[in-house]
Amino acid sequence: MSRVVVFGNASLDIILTLEAFPSAGETVLAREVLTCAGGKGLNQALAAARFGHPVHFAAAIGHDNAATLIQAALATEQGLSTRWLFRSLATDMSSIWLDGTGENMISSSNFCAHSVTAADAERELATLHSEDWLVLQGNLTLDATRAAIGMAQRAGARVLLNTAPMQGWMRDVVPLVDVLVANTVESSQMTGLDAEPAVAALLELGAEHVVVTRGSTGASWRSRDVAIDLPAPHVVAVDTAGAGDMFVGSLAASLANKQPLPQALERAITLASFTVTRKGTSTSFPSREEVTRLSPFRH
Repeated sequence: MSRVVVFGNASLDIILTLEAFPSAGETVLAREVLTCAGGKGLNQALAAARFGHPVHFAAAIGHDNAATLIQAALATEQGLSTRWLFRSLATDMSSIWLDGTGENMISSSNFCAHSVTAADAERELATLHSEDWLVLQGNLTLDATRAAIGMAQRAGARVLLNTAPMQGWMRDVVPLVDVLVANTVESSQMTGLDAEPAVAALLELGAEHVVVTRGSTGASWRSRDVAIDLPAPHVVAVDTAGAGDMFVGSLAASLANKQPLPQALERAITLASFTVTRKGTSTSFPSREEVTRLSPFRH
C-alpha cells in the first residue's frame, strides 16, 4: 500500500494572540498564549494521517522538554509512524503572532532541521517504494533535500515540495519535483512574476505540476494538460497559521489515494478553510471524523 512519507522538521509552537502587530520598537501585551506541537513537516504529516492513510514522518529534535511535548503529541495518532533523529541541540521553536483578524507573522529557529544531512536522508528514506509520495518543505538544507529527492527517484516514488519556508536554492530542485505547492508570495519570489506568468515560469523551470494557494480566494492547479481553479468557502478566520500545512497534508493523502485532481484540490481547500476557524497550528486540524464529514466526497 502507498504511504505519505514526510521528511522535514518539528518544532514547539508558541502562539501569541495580539490586538495588533507591534510597530518597530513597540511592546504589546498578548491577550492569549497557546503552546502546541508544530513545524511544517510535523503539521503536514499529522494532516495527512487524519485521512486514515499510512504516513511516516522523520525529523530532528533535541533532548529537552519541547521534544517530550512533540513526541507526546504524535504518540497516539493512528496510522502515523515516527522516526526521531535526536540531536545535542535545542529543539526548534516557532514564535507565531496573530492579530485581531487572524493574520499571522511567524519566526522560527531551524538549527535541528539544518543538522539533518544527506546521509540522514539516504538512511531514513531507504524504504521508499514506487507507490509512495515523499513530501518535503524548505526547512532542510539543499544537500539533504537533494539526497531525499534522489532516494525518491531511485525508488520510483513521487515528490511533492512545499516552498515554505522559501529558500534561495529551491529553483535548483524544481525540475526534480512532481508537484510544487506555493502560495502567491512564494511563487512571485521564485520567479519575479505575479499570477499566471509566475505559474507559467515555474512550469518552464521543470515542475510537472504547480499548485498555487490563494488564501481566502481558493487555489489553482496547473500543468501542461491541466488547468483547475477552485474557490474557497466563506469562513470567519480566527487563526490562519497551519492552514497551508493542512492543505499540503490533505493534498498528499489524496494523491497517495489516487484521487482525481479536482476532488483532491477541492478537499484540500475545504479542510484548510475549516482550519482557519480554530486557534493553533496542529491543534486546529480536523479530527478523522471531521475530515470524513467535511470532505466534499467520500474516501
